Order: sequence, then structure tokens, then C-alpha cells
Amino acid sequence: MNDLFKKAIQAGLGLAVVTTEKVKDIVADLVEKGKVYQAKEEKEEKEEAAKGEAAEDKDGTETKHSRFEEIEQRVRKLIENAIARFNFIKSDEHERIEKRIEALEEKLNQLVKETVVQKTESSERI
Repeated sequence: MNDLFKKAIQAGLGLAVVTTEKVKDIVADLVEKGKVYQAKEEKEEKEEAAKGEAAEDKDGTETKHSRFEEIEQRVRKLIENAIARFNFIKSDEHERIEKRIEALEEKLNQLVKETVVQKTESSERI
């Protein structure tokens, strides 16, 4: 029984060592792939920047302006999608809802006053 217990502990330790080594290998592989991907992205960015500079030399401010408009449109679309996804209300809808709430509050106050007056009148009769 004692021998079986020792073997179980040794197997557990062996598994831990093998697992640790495998995890280290996987992490090292992922880090390497990340570096390769990052280098590739940087290379593409440099190529795009070079192309952008060449186009800028030709068109000057027109290219900057059209690129700015393109970015602005993308940002607007992202914001509109976020608003739609999270069901945010627009300011005009907010104002409309506030006006409806105010009207309902006025009606409620009027009903409360009428109820108080009716109770007062019925109390006076008794």
C-alpha cells in the first residue's frame, strides 16, 4: 500500500513537471507567433504609410481631407451601432418623454387634489 502511495505521488509530480514544460513550450510558441504577427503588421503599416505619403504628395490636402471624412464616417457608424445595440435614446426622444412625464405628474397632482377635496367634503357631511 505504501508503495502504491509513493507511485501515485511520483506520477502526480511527473504530470506536473510535464504539464509545466508543455505550458512553457506553448507560451514560447505563442510569443514567437505574436512577434512574427507584430512584425508583419508593422511592415504593412509602413507600406501603407509610404503609399499614403506618395498619394499625399500628389493630392496634398485633398487626400488628408477625404481620409478624415472616411474616418469620421466609420466612427459615426460605430457610434450608431453602439446606440442601436444598447438601446440608448436620442435627445429628442428624451425631451419628448420628459414632457409626457410632466403632463402625467400634473394629471396625478390634479387627481390627488380632487380626491382630497372629495374626502374632505364627505368628512364634513358626517
